[in-house]
Amino acid sequence: KDSILLRKYSKRINSLKLITNQAPDFPNISITNLSEIPKVAHISWKRKDILNKGYKLIDKGVSNLCSLNPEWDVIIYDDEDVNKTLRDCLGASNWACIKNKTMTAKTDLWRLIKTYQDGGLYTDIDRYIDTPISEILTPETKMVIPTYLDVDFSQDFILTFPSNPIIGRAIESNLRF
Repeated sequence: KDSILLRKYSKRINSLKLITNQAPDFPNISITNLSEIPKVAHISWKRKDILNKGYKLIDKGVSNLCSLNPEWDVIIYDDEDVNKTLRDCLGASNWACIKNKTMTAKTDLWRLIKTYQDGGLYTDIDRYIDTPISEILTPETKMVIPTYLDVDFSQDFILTFPSNPIIGRAIESNLRF
C-alpha cells in the first residue's frame, strides 16, 4: 500500500509543491533528490549527553540502536537545535505561529522536517529497538512507519528517503493545526 501511495503522490508532487498545487510556506528547507534512505538516525532530547546517563529505558532504545547499527550515524539534537532548525526552515510566518508552543509540539514538527530534509531515521529516544535496521530494509524500501489500521501513522519511528512527499504532506498538515 505504501508503495502505491508513494507512486501516486510522486506523480502529483513536484519538490515542495504538494497535492494542493500550492507551495507551502517553509521555503528554506533544502531538498536533495536521493531515493535511498541515508544511514543517519536523528534523535531529540533536551540535552545531548543522554546516552551517558545509564537509564534502562534509553539502553533498550537509542543505545540498542547504536550497538545494532554501527554503520549508522546517530545524532542527538537538543532543544536549541530543534528551535534553530524550525526557525531556519519554516520562514517567519510559520515560526511566529509555533515559537511559543511546547517543546513536544515543536519536536513533532521538527522530526517531520528533519526526515523530509535529510532522510534517514527519526526514533523516539525510548522506542524499544531490538533489530538491526538492515534486517528491515531492502533496496526497494522507501519508507517505514508504524501505522494503526492503515489509517493513521505514529511519529515515534520514521524511516524515509529525503523529500518524501508523504512526509511533506504531514508537515503541511501539521502547520495548518
